[in-house]
Amino acid sequence: MNTRSRVCRSCGGLNGAREQRCYRCGVALGGLGPTLGAWFSRPAVATQTLVALCCVNFAFLVYINGSMPLSLIGAGPRLSAMAQTGAIMLDFASREPWRLLAAVYGHLGVLHLGMNMLALVQLGRAVEQQLGSARLVVLFTVTGVLGFVASGFWYGHLSPPTAGASGALFGLLGHQIGVLHAQNNPNTKSLLLQQLAYALAMALLLPVNNAAHFGGFAAGFGMGWLFFFEKRPARLESLARAAALVCLGLAVASIVLSARSPLVAEARVYDALRD
Repeated sequence: MNTRSRVCRSCGGLNGAREQRCYRCGVALGGLGPTLGAWFSRPAVATQTLVALCCVNFAFLVYINGSMPLSLIGAGPRLSAMAQTGAIMLDFASREPWRLLAAVYGHLGVLHLGMNMLALVQLGRAVEQQLGSARLVVLFTVTGVLGFVASGFWYGHLSPPTAGASGALFGLLGHQIGVLHAQNNPNTKSLLLQQLAYALAMALLLPVNNAAHFGGFAAGFGMGWLFFFEKRPARLESLARAAALVCLGLAVASIVLSARSPLVAEARVYDALRD
């Protein structure tokens, strides 16, 4: 008979050998195994993982493109390179819906990547401290995808080339403001106006996807309410961690599918016409 105590990998609480849940935080003991439990307990691990995925995908774009695109303004990468790294263009998303997720991790220039990653590090760490690593991954994924869904409704099937984590970043902002609104915080209105002014400035200065920003923000606002009123979040931690792993797995799979897509051949035809 096993009489050893069990240590909760989430909060470090010491539990009896027969306990199924931690007495301190309510997390299922051993639900995802000690290794995964320890991984989720590392500080800012979700933010670091999301940044790493974006950077690796951009490095892949640079390799395929043969040069490093600098910014959103200018020639930019070749269409075939964008297609292989998950960008949404033309009617590709209607034929390959996984691009709605792959595009969240794609960026079209080093300045585009740098601006978004700086914002992700700041926002991601703040949200991760509040929600935990697993829920940050779920929030980032859902708002990023819904941002591009909104973009698809706005632009229709023939979308201009678009990619980037900014829809998900606006989702993180929407979450923060959604929580403040659920708390009846008097600063909610002023913060909302600040974010609208920021979005307007970006729209005037840069060729950004405002539809994706709006869609991500609206989705994040709603999820902020849901997370704020979530009952016994500790008891759902194992489910949240499983959902986060699914989200990360689907993100990698969507990028791989884009890289192997037969539609890349169509993008090469457009490249040839442009050249």
